[in-house]
Amino acid sequence: MGLQVPGFRCPPRAEHVVRSIRRYADGGAVVAVRLRGRPHGEVVEDMVAGILVANRLEGARAARAREHLLATALGDDTSVAA
Repeated sequence: MGLQVPGFRCPPRAEHVVRSIRRYADGGAVVAVRLRGRPHGEVVEDMVAGILVANRLEGARAARAREHLLATALGDDTSVAA
């Protein structure tokens, strides 16, 4: 898909958030996601959202990438167009 993969860590440093992103001058990014006490699907959705934000995707391209990444991560690749 031509996306840059951010680093991931948990939990976010701020206690009141479930997801945060830190960008670096070299173009890299780290997405922090809170895991504890949250359903698996919500965590995966936050990780995918972090990838989209880290790659600055918007509109139709973001929607296609979100659909593909969620289907791949959740094991339902039947809805993904080749």
